[in-house]
Amino acid sequence: MKVAISTDRGYVSAHFGRCPEFTILDIDAGKIVNKKVIPNPGHHPGYLPEYFEQMGIEAVIAGGG
Repeated sequence: MKVAISTDRGYVSAHFGRCPEFTILDIDAGKIVNKKVIPNPGHHPGYLPEYFEQMGIEAVIAGGG
């Protein structure tokens, strides 16, 4: 499973679309097998869900509340 986490300097960011980066995790059998940090590709309405789908991401974690 691939998961994207909105992050800001290693912490979960409360601003999903405007966070500076995303941490992408590959999880297999409950363990992280790969981790990479990518810059936010930009905030456009509806863009990020399609972008993540193309990357094979199945879940997104974001802060806020």
